[in-house]
Amino acid sequence: MAERNAQWMRETKWAATDRWPEILVQLGIPAQALVDRHGPCPGCGGEDRFRFDNQKGRGTFICSQGGREPLSGDGFSLLHHVHGWNFMQSIEQVARILGTLPQDHDLPKTPKQQTAKAPSAAPPKPSARKAEPSEKERIAKARQAIDKHWRGSVPLRQMPEAMAYFENRRIPFDLIADARDVRGFPDLPYWYCHDDGRWEELGRFPALIALCRGPSKQVLAVHRTWLAPDGSGKLVLPNPDHPVREDGSPNLLDARKLTSPIVRRVPLHIELRPMQADGRLGVGEGMETALGASFAHHGLAVHATVNSGNMGGRTVGERVIGGYTPPQTCKKLLIFADNDPAGTRAAQYLSERMQISRKDLETDIRLPSTGNDWAEVLEIAAAKYPERIAERRREQGLSAAPDLPVRVTPRPREPQSPEHPALARNSSPSQHQSSRPRR
Repeated sequence: MAERNAQWMRETKWAATDRWPEILVQLGIPAQALVDRHGPCPGCGGEDRFRFDNQKGRGTFICSQGGREPLSGDGFSLLHHVHGWNFMQSIEQVARILGTLPQDHDLPKTPKQQTAKAPSAAPPKPSARKAEPSEKERIAKARQAIDKHWRGSVPLRQMPEAMAYFENRRIPFDLIADARDVRGFPDLPYWYCHDDGRWEELGRFPALIALCRGPSKQVLAVHRTWLAPDGSGKLVLPNPDHPVREDGSPNLLDARKLTSPIVRRVPLHIELRPMQADGRLGVGEGMETALGASFAHHGLAVHATVNSGNMGGRTVGERVIGGYTPPQTCKKLLIFADNDPAGTRAAQYLSERMQISRKDLETDIRLPSTGNDWAEVLEIAAAKYPERIAERRREQGLSAAPDLPVRVTPRPREPQSPEHPALARNSSPSQHQSSRPRR
């Protein structure tokens, strides 16, 4: 049990890096307190005693406590200061948001688990303890999760909600409609773990399903983005246990989740548009960011890394480990950075790492000229210069933009069983084409 706890706790700490502001807001800390300037402390008040500096994306803060002994720490320490939670309570709450709790990949507890008796005062003999899942069993479950999601998916062109979502974001649907690694799921369940440990299915909604690959292109996980039933945007679901934040704004659940990966702590990426013979490739964090940059750069091939940690790697002491690795055939890598400290830092890490490990690879960091990322650049440009955007769509051989906003009427669809090349390559008769990593 101790080792299993250690695993998901490490995963939670890893996943929380660079995401602390959104995590803390969902856990009831006002967004106006999470800025790098002095102001009232969300834990002990005052006027200018608190500052959220978020060093290295760890959610760090400093509080003078009104002249008493200064207090500082990371995001977990801040949750203790504000809510009085101990470390285990804090990391469990963070893990629920990030989806890293070891609950069989978003599935509810079995009836046996829900009705299990509390342990007796005297610990049972080692031989009587229930064996923890082995690493082999964990990997098998991760593969089953990939297989289940992919077999329930359909091509994006059969998902009008997907078309509506991308076009409403001003991203031409044709850029992604025929992607090999991205499909749609007409009615994907959204499971939620309540504060008391109960799991509840909050509903079934359309979703984007994207295969996440490791450095050797092996399929390791599935990234899911739930959509609004009419395709107007991402799914909006209030937190059932804490629907309202302290500032009165809605407390919403994350519409994006990653299944537990087959191989842990390996940088992941999504192949959105395949690289062409010219060897030029772009990489961004989110799918929308990468696609927006692709359109702005004449349909450039792009990958998405899901987050800044997968792009630039993580800092351990003075070293940077992990991070995105482009294909060996890539000759020039355009790094589309998000316009925030974590995004620019990740882009710089990636560029520096490539200068050391791939001296023949040319890198170019591209920052958005306006907004927070390249998806916002496209949205702003489409609103201000619709004629230019229409001309660029024609130049790239893309369909004309539909009238906005696009809304669709939800309707039932029958799931299909696609034969994805990556899954077929790693298949075995007993696992029905579940993906396994290359060894």
